[in-house]
Amino acid sequence: MAIAVDLVLATRPNASTGIERYAINLFKAMREHAPDTVAFVDRRSTVLDGPNVIAVDGGFRGWLALPRSQAFRDVDCDALVCPAFPSSPLALLGKAPVFRIIHDDFPWTRGEAMNLRGRFLFKHCEAAMARRYGDVMAPTTLMADSLSAILHRPVGTIGNAPGIDLSLAPAPDRGQAQIIAVGTIEPRKNYDAVLDLAEALPAPWRVQIVGRRGWGPIAETWDSRLARHEARVEWHGHASDAALLGLYQSADCFVSMSLAEGFNMPLVEAASLGLPVVCSDIEIHRRVAPPWARFAPLSISAADLAAIVREAAATPPSAQDVAHYAHAFSWGGIAQALIGRIKAARAK
Repeated sequence: MAIAVDLVLATRPNASTGIERYAINLFKAMREHAPDTVAFVDRRSTVLDGPNVIAVDGGFRGWLALPRSQAFRDVDCDALVCPAFPSSPLALLGKAPVFRIIHDDFPWTRGEAMNLRGRFLFKHCEAAMARRYGDVMAPTTLMADSLSAILHRPVGTIGNAPGIDLSLAPAPDRGQAQIIAVGTIEPRKNYDAVLDLAEALPAPWRVQIVGRRGWGPIAETWDSRLARHEARVEWHGHASDAALLGLYQSADCFVSMSLAEGFNMPLVEAASLGLPVVCSDIEIHRRVAPPWARFAPLSISAADLAAIVREAAATPPSAQDVAHYAHAFSWGGIAQALIGRIKAARAK
């Protein structure tokens, strides 16, 4: 069984959000469990190498034309998996069924915060093609149920796992009064609450923010916002995996005050490394956050949030609790589940 994975947009330069990390890690796991699996990547990419990686023209033009490329035709795949971005519409004209993993209902529930291209690709194109996908999956049951109602078709649950190799993390170096927040600079992440938290924390506490500039008013005014908080906030932008692991391991607490999430991979990464977690009290966090997480209402004041953060940082979880939590998230398990769904679909 030959499986092709479309990573053309997921491997474009300076792309490192959760869905890109998800797609790349899933392919690596699938390559181990189904050796004939191949990935099509942006030829400018430096994030993925090894066997069965096929470089093609990148960008949105390369993504659109992929199904008509000679490299794609040479593979003669039995299934095309799109784990990050919607399928090229041209792929739906081929014989191979398309298996799509959609990470979030955000384009439909809060799409006004996205730019025009994002709405076109993730909402309008996705909705138009959804019924023609061979299978649609989501990382969590919460998202699967929501997307099933939106797309008017069954959506399965496939799972999620940390986006970076946590085994490469340096030894913890906590106790430096550091908070870490990770995610694209966009409205859904609610960075206003994080910046207010920074000002409410006493010296020498500082907030480290990791994430590329995204979209919306928060991204457009990000530089001026940072300037107002420069004594308490450090923005690392697009950090390498090694840099991110180092920041996790030198932090005393992970904070996410997101308004909505499909999964929140950084939260799972931080918790799997043993960090105390303070997060917004939204349904997805109730499902994926560790047992030691502290939940904060979105209406909480900066002073009260600062008190919760300091209290959480002072009571780290036990090694046993961390190990039990981390075991629940496995790329191998996700890959095997996906391969099983592909085999079942082919057997019908």
